Amino acid sequence: MATALSAYPVVLAVESATPGTYTTIAAVMDIEGPNLEIDMIDVTSRDSSGWKEFLAGLGDAGEVTFDVLYDPDAATHGNTTPGLMYLTLNKTKKSWKISLSDTTPTTMIFNGYIKALKPKHPMKDASRASVTIKVTGQVTVA
Repeated sequence: MATALSAYPVVLAVESATPGTYTTIAAVMDIEGPNLEIDMIDVTSRDSSGWKEFLAGLGDAGEVTFDVLYDPDAATHGNTTPGLMYLTLNKTKKSWKISLSDTTPTTMIFNGYIKALKPKHPMKDASRASVTIKVTGQVTVA
């Protein structure tokens, strides 16, 4: 039986100005993705045995979404690099890394653009932001 992993210590980071060095995004809450999907190419013909046949086509790593307790004064949230607002306004492609909580730990590294940054400031709750990264290219799992 597989061991269950706690999602609490999972870390999301963005590559800093120094290649290969990542800065942890502050106050991240839920993280979802990347959402890997492979196009299926239908190669069914009259020679098929009565069942559809497929080949694997192009892959799409989809999107990564996450929520933060939004603080525009935080270096990783604001309008200076590598802040979320800065990366959005400047349409900057960055390398991102998700580190899981297993013993190794497993990492997923990918390039992507911030597709959406949605701050919200409810009257009776903390300021938050929902962020969507559109992954471009293949995800590397190590």
